[in-house]
Amino acid sequence: MELKGACVVVTGGSRGIGKAMAAAFAARGARVAVAARSKDEVEAAVAELGAGDAQALGIPTDVTDPEQVERMVTLAERELGPVRVLVNNAGSLTAVGPTWELDRRQWLTDVQTNLCGTFLCCRAVMPGMVARGKGYVMNMVGGGATSPHVYGSGYGCSKAGVLAFTETLAMEAADTGVKVFALSPGLVRTRMTTALGEQPEGRRWRPFIGQMLKDGRDVPPEKAAELALKLVSGRVDQLSGCLFSTSDDFEAIAQAADAVLAGDGLRLRLRPWSA
Repeated sequence: MELKGACVVVTGGSRGIGKAMAAAFAARGARVAVAARSKDEVEAAVAELGAGDAQALGIPTDVTDPEQVERMVTLAERELGPVRVLVNNAGSLTAVGPTWELDRRQWLTDVQTNLCGTFLCCRAVMPGMVARGKGYVMNMVGGGATSPHVYGSGYGCSKAGVLAFTETLAMEAADTGVKVFALSPGLVRTRMTTALGEQPEGRRWRPFIGQMLKDGRDVPPEKAAELALKLVSGRVDQLSGCLFSTSDDFEAIAQAADAVLAGDGLRLRLRPWSA
């Protein structure tokens, strides 16, 4: 797709992966709406983007609030034009430890932010995309999407839900021209992952996170941004509904798209078992 002048909405866009996403799309000439909860951080991110002559709009938004999400999309389209790309990047991982010991409010916050927030943002932009017959949605997943996320069950099951939601939404939108992808960025050094390495709960229950960051085994956020740009290039549109990771060989997948579809690859599946 032609990104110059296209409206791109990035939630959780004021720092980390979202900020890298916003910068990458802005560098291609897109008009970027940066959404996040902190007004100060949103304004700082937009100011940084604007310093490079990008057209950016900051919209403080809590993605778990339906009214704020609707307002975000209304403002973005009024100021920047119809939303062509939505990046659902806002995320939360606060409930760490054995499930039966977790604070129920933290657990629910993780699910509401990661899964329900993704749903609300998709629900807000999809009618316009469907009416125009084009658009891209990218839902960020991560640990727990395809394997157990031990001692982080709220985050893990919400990301598995996002993956299942992605495929479902893609199938519902199959004849509309709208493409939906799940994107796994790998372990990125963000405020969220850094906190895991520093907080007592994280050090006790998920010590490998801090160790990986200490060892420099994290993935630069720009990798996720590069993958996002590839996903909106149109080269893998037939794989709408699939999961792409920064560790994947994108070129190999693009060339083997028919085989991926035939083998039900890059999707969440429970395989039958028989004795």
